[in-house]
Amino acid sequence: MDKKAEKPAGLTLMGAGIFIFALSAGDQTVTVSVAKSRQFQTIRIKDAGSGMDRETLDNIFVPFYIKKRGGTGLGMAIAKKVIEGHKGKIAVESEAGKGTEVLIELPYKAMHSGKEGI
Repeated sequence: MDKKAEKPAGLTLMGAGIFIFALSAGDQTVTVSVAKSRQFQTIRIKDAGSGMDRETLDNIFVPFYIKKRGGTGLGMAIAKKVIEGHKGKIAVESEAGKGTEVLIELPYKAMHSGKEGI
């Protein structure tokens, strides 16, 4: 297998997570866009759903913090760990009643380094 064609495992899982998130959105629209620069790859995920209140937004990366049924409270904490493990950044903006936007920025080298995910 061509090593350049391999994607880091953590990034592959993140991509699967984005797909699952989009499928779980129900009737709402989820927009996923990707932009590249010389140094970074930026993934933007945006929905027009119910959004989050300030408490939820402030605790979104805290392991086991959960306010909705059916979750574990680990998804965003794990996503942050994987992204930071690849020297990336993740930010979430949300407003109750207006939707949520997740911005993921990864160094372009991490996308092609072959480094295994965390």
